[in-house]
Amino acid sequence: MKIKVTSEHISKGVCGDEKNCAIALAVIEALNLDPSSVAVDTDGIRFYDGEEFFCLRKTPEYVADFIDQFDADLPVGPIEFELEPPDWRAA
Repeated sequence: MKIKVTSEHISKGVCGDEKNCAIALAVIEALNLDPSSVAVDTDGIRFYDGEEFFCLRKTPEYVADFIDQFDADLPVGPIEFELEPPDWRAA
């Protein structure tokens, strides 16, 4: 699935906040998820089923670079990346 990080996600995102950064906001929107079910960092995009960890998807290298720049409060622009959605039926 293609995840599109828009200028709106970037402006609403919170630097250094794995649950409210621009990438997390884009994933939450694209997959229509509860905001508490996603956490993002340079190593991975983690999905939670309530409080329980559910699955991990590796953060693509260029997305990790975006996160580093975003968290350093450097200018970033919209990006797109592919993400395999979690299979919630496996829970």
